[in-house]
Amino acid sequence: MIYKLSNQMQLMKKDYINFVLLFITSVLLLSISSVINKIKLYKVNEDIYSPITVVDLSKINKINIILFLLGIILLFTALRYLYCFLKKNKLENKFAQLTKSEKRIVLSICENKFNKEIAAEFNISISTLKTHINNINKKMEINSRRELIELKNKLKTKN
Repeated sequence: MIYKLSNQMQLMKKDYINFVLLFITSVLLLSISSVINKIKLYKVNEDIYSPITVVDLSKINKINIILFLLGIILLFTALRYLYCFLKKNKLENKFAQLTKSEKRIVLSICENKFNKEIAAEFNISISTLKTHINNINKKMEINSRRELIELKNKLKTKN
């Protein structure tokens, strides 16, 4: 249990570091693009074309566009990474809220067992089982067994 928890903490730390690196890289690229743009405008306004010729300006424009686009792409990648990270953690937190018996019931439901089979397995009445299932549905914010199985499969594929 402690080993699993430390693995999850390491994964969270790794996800966070990846997001930060992507974000910083994108901001740097956008900043470089902005500086190049300011240099270009300064040189054009100076009316002195000796340091930068017209051909050089077109090359600078292409480099500037490429850096800007790379910065935007990395920024969106970082934001998508953050969104997926937060969504994954929200799903894990939902499952963490379940009691041990509710987690065992979820596993039985994911094995496509009927209510009678699950109730017999846990030695509880069907009405008690239905109460557990209703509690699970509320905690997981779902309405059906199908949704529960889909959520469990999403969690399994992310780990």
